[in-house]
Amino acid sequence: MTTKALRKGEFYGEELLKWASPTFTTLPISTRHVRSQKKVEAFALMADDLATVVSKCQLQWDLNNCDNPQEMKMMAVSSITKAIRRFRTSRHRSTTERLLDEVIRAKVG
Repeated sequence: MTTKALRKGEFYGEELLKWASPTFTTLPISTRHVRSQKKVEAFALMADDLATVVSKCQLQWDLNNCDNPQEMKMMAVSSITKAIRRFRTSRHRSTTERLLDEVIRAKVG
């Protein structure tokens, strides 16, 4: 088993970037495992999530016409990062709204 250390800002799952396309006809099966040696912030994307990111960011991330693999990776990372931030913001907003509702109910009740 080969080992590769990731630095801050790097990502794991390059095979998903190579596989991602608007058609999503076959799902990849990874033969790799990830193990953290210290506390890290991580996330996982299901195939449907990756399909959503690709479809929503198709103008910026056209995998079929990109000649530069490094540029493709950077655009993919940027698109996925933006999607995660949107998700976190919406999740935080939902929590905030729920807390406000509880406060209002407590004052009214």
